[in-house]
Amino acid sequence: GSLGFLLRCLGSVGLVEEANLFFDQVKKTGLCVPDRYSYNCLLEAISKSSCIDMVELRLREMNDIGLGCDKYTLTPVLHAYCNAGKFEKALSVFDEIYERGLVDEHVFSILVVSFSKWGDVDKAFQLIEMMEDHGVTLNEKTFLVLIHGFVREARLDKALQLFAKMRNCGFIPNLSLYDVMIGELCKSKEHEKALCLYSEMKESGILPDTRILSHMISSFSEEGEIVQFLKEIGEDMDEEAIRPNTLSFSIVINSLLKAGNLDIALSLFQEMVQHNCNRNVLLYNNIINGLCSSNRLEESSEFLREMKESGFKPTSFTYNCIYGGLCTREDVVGALDLVREMRVHGHEPWIKHTTLLVKGLCKHGRAVEARKFLADLVQEGFLPDIVAYSAAIDGLINIQEVDKALELFREICALGYCPDVVAYNIVMKGLFKAHRVAEAQDVMMEMVAKGLVPSTVTYNLLIDGLCKNGDIDQAMLYLSKMSGKDREPNLITYTTLLDGFCNTGRPEDALMLWNEMGRKGCAPNRISFMALIHGLCKCGRPDAALVHLRTMEEKEMKPDTFVYVALISAFLSDQNLPLAFEILKEMVVRGKFPHPLDKNFEIAKDAILKLSKDARTSSSDIDYSHSVLLQLSVSNPTNFNWRTVIRGYSKSKKPNKSFSVFVNMLRLDVYPDHLTYPFLAKASARCLNRRLGEAVHAHIAKSGFESDRFIVNSLIHMYASFGDIMYARKLFDGMPMKNSVSWNSMLDGYAKCGDCNKAREVFDSMPEKDVISWSSLIDGYVKSGDYGEAMAVFERMRVVGPQANEVTMVSVLCACTHLGALDQGRVMHRYMLDNGLPWTLVLRTSLVDMYAKCGAIDDALAVFRGVSMEKTDVLIWNAMIGGLATHGLVKESLDLFEGMQISGITPDEITYLCLLSACAHGGLVKEAWYFFKCIRKHGMTPKSEHYACMVDAMARSGQVAEAYQLLCRM
Repeated sequence: GSLGFLLRCLGSVGLVEEANLFFDQVKKTGLCVPDRYSYNCLLEAISKSSCIDMVELRLREMNDIGLGCDKYTLTPVLHAYCNAGKFEKALSVFDEIYERGLVDEHVFSILVVSFSKWGDVDKAFQLIEMMEDHGVTLNEKTFLVLIHGFVREARLDKALQLFAKMRNCGFIPNLSLYDVMIGELCKSKEHEKALCLYSEMKESGILPDTRILSHMISSFSEEGEIVQFLKEIGEDMDEEAIRPNTLSFSIVINSLLKAGNLDIALSLFQEMVQHNCNRNVLLYNNIINGLCSSNRLEESSEFLREMKESGFKPTSFTYNCIYGGLCTREDVVGALDLVREMRVHGHEPWIKHTTLLVKGLCKHGRAVEARKFLADLVQEGFLPDIVAYSAAIDGLINIQEVDKALELFREICALGYCPDVVAYNIVMKGLFKAHRVAEAQDVMMEMVAKGLVPSTVTYNLLIDGLCKNGDIDQAMLYLSKMSGKDREPNLITYTTLLDGFCNTGRPEDALMLWNEMGRKGCAPNRISFMALIHGLCKCGRPDAALVHLRTMEEKEMKPDTFVYVALISAFLSDQNLPLAFEILKEMVVRGKFPHPLDKNFEIAKDAILKLSKDARTSSSDIDYSHSVLLQLSVSNPTNFNWRTVIRGYSKSKKPNKSFSVFVNMLRLDVYPDHLTYPFLAKASARCLNRRLGEAVHAHIAKSGFESDRFIVNSLIHMYASFGDIMYARKLFDGMPMKNSVSWNSMLDGYAKCGDCNKAREVFDSMPEKDVISWSSLIDGYVKSGDYGEAMAVFERMRVVGPQANEVTMVSVLCACTHLGALDQGRVMHRYMLDNGLPWTLVLRTSLVDMYAKCGAIDDALAVFRGVSMEKTDVLIWNAMIGGLATHGLVKESLDLFEGMQISGITPDEITYLCLLSACAHGGLVKEAWYFFKCIRKHGMTPKSEHYACMVDAMARSGQVAEAYQLLCRM
């Protein structure tokens, strides 16, 4: 027993380690054999700490020596787990105590108080209700602790419920508890509940103290409410008790001021005289402070005068309240006048108010006034703080008065001040902004000479200034000097240098620094990522920039609009329009398209226009351009934006959508101009929809643009596309002034209709013939099957006409192909090389097709292999696969198809026709069936040509009956 008693004594004074050591020593020496009681006492001592491991160790020891756990073992274990916040383990121990029927008031209280302590009020309240179900009641002390805890957690609802339970149990709340409850109710503006508690307190015979009265009065917002309350609290008091005195007035006035009820406080202050209550300095100070805080300086000055007339001597606090108000108003003259008065009475202006005035003046561009104010303070004998001077220097720099800032800096040094690192940093920043780099570096050297240690901010200023001056190598030298506490390079340092390298055209150095930054444990943030991406774009490295954009996105960082715009511009400059378009789509989808007032808006808009004019981007995913330009039109509904979308759709695979956009445009009261209708006419022609075309024509007539030459030219093309060459000629003949476009439109119309004689007549009548004229005539002969005449016109063009272009050569190569004129085809190939024609994919495809069909399969392969796989399309692959199949090179054609799939090119119906033809030549029925099934698998429908190839393949392999069955299923 004595061992246990001693252990409990040690634990009660916090000597837990000593209790453990003593216990082990007793066991070791054999002075005493510990029993359950001594272990329980030790556990009680340990439970007062949070040493869970020690508690669990002692429990294991008890189990090992066969000592069972009882209520006095489990209770300290529960206490220990609760103190450590291990509620799951605590509840497990509680359940064990509960199952054994050992739960009492003390056990419940431990758990309930712990839940309250750790902020789980609801759980604590559940346990209290559980206690009630088991007939267990909390004691008075626990009630008090819990109510205070619930209030502290801002759970007034539960605190009120527990307060009611406490009274129901027969416990009388004390003044402290009423103070807490009433104070919290007043704070929550629950006046009725506060008054109810106040009444209960009176009925219990407890008199309110000044704190409770202060709570009650400060919670009311109207003077009438305060008067009513004062009447209510005075009903049960005698006349002497309710007679107001200076103390009661002070309590009420101060409470009102604290609650922001300034006017009521002023009213009561004036009433003090009527009740013969003396005012004092403290009350005057509080009233003046309240007025100054509300920017009622004129009234505060009146009270200051009244205070003096009443014989009270204003204190430093009195003057500084008014001084602070004047400084807040930036009233320099008033502040100086008051400072002079303060000097006469031996008071000093507070530094914080002086600094506030200086900062306010500088913020509004009045730094020169701020400097003069500081000089006037010195003349009055008051030396401002270095912080105020630093603010004035910064203000002068912000209005480009760098020389005056330097003068002020030298003046404060002459006054005996030792400027701190912050002041030096401000001066250096100003010099760098003025591009006075050498002077800034001299200031840095001066700072070091005076024993000040440059901070990371100092070095960052130097590095930023040098980078902006183009001296990146000098900036890197300062980076090498950054080491030690408060001087380690940070993200700002590295981001500045990254920007500096990119601005000087050194992207490789920027990337090396980026990697070094990671090695040194400085993880890049969103700003540094954007700086690198933007910088790489400026250096013409959009591919590397895109890699870092993807890394940034993987880290769930969202780039700003300017990053997307920079990437789009860089890819456009790099002539990589498809990637530029992909970035544009991302920008739109993510809601990052620039606002019309954003400087990037015009750049983005120009990019869309450029993309819409390019065949690689205008004909695919035009819906994205539509959605983008629709956004532009909401804020800036111009004809230009709508026309751009209509133009894009007219050239796309969905020309009919041009009319949907046109209708929406009209609904928004945006009317088309003469430049819009040609694109609608083009869309009608591509749709081969005469009704739409005529509707467009009617709209043109209503708009008064029927005589516009540009529009008439587009109508000629449109009607010719419909096959109505007579009406097209009528429009042509009705034109008073024709240009080359007019003649070419008519020529092309005849050629498209197969009337080469009329086309030749127009051609011969043309006043001037350009490359389009010659190309249209040659194409007309090719399309009508007169390949010899097409070649003859080309030979004449070489002699008397302009140089051929891509369109001309595609038609000429087609003629060579149909004539089987391999030698002439090779001459055309040489012509293209000699004349420097651009090697477009269309031209290369035509060459591959010509060589393959003219029997020169090796030449076809040579041209095909000269094309970068990234720049191929399905047409050139089809030409090559079909050529190999025609030459009986079945294995080679199938191998080439595999290469096509590896390149990511999606096969079309022609591809499968070529493959089926190859299988037919090689007797590969199994492979033919595989390709035939692939047609449907990829969403296409087999045509008669595909069936013909299948029948051919099966018949060649002797499967005539099966071939017949297939034909029957067509």
